[in-house]
Amino acid sequence: MSFNHLELLNEKVQALINRCDHYHQSNQELEKIVTDLELAIMEHEDVIQQLKDENHSLRDTYATIIEELTAEINTYKTRVESILGTLEGVDVSATS
Repeated sequence: MSFNHLELLNEKVQALINRCDHYHQSNQELEKIVTDLELAIMEHEDVIQQLKDENHSLRDTYATIIEELTAEINTYKTRVESILGTLEGVDVSATS
């Protein structure tokens, strides 16, 4: 083998080593990005769960309020119907 041939082989080996180092560095950067994304996803999952819990709590609260208001409306409706029933036989057209 000639010296030039050995130099060419050495250059190719160095190029392969440099490419390998570059890929290794890129892989480390990608692993860090993946880790950061996984952490962000976990944080958002917690927020999503908190929002779901809060939504469920608000639905329960509003359902209770709606039931109370419906009962109150029905009470007033019954009173009005009773008053109208009482006034049904009264002649209100006569003036004094």
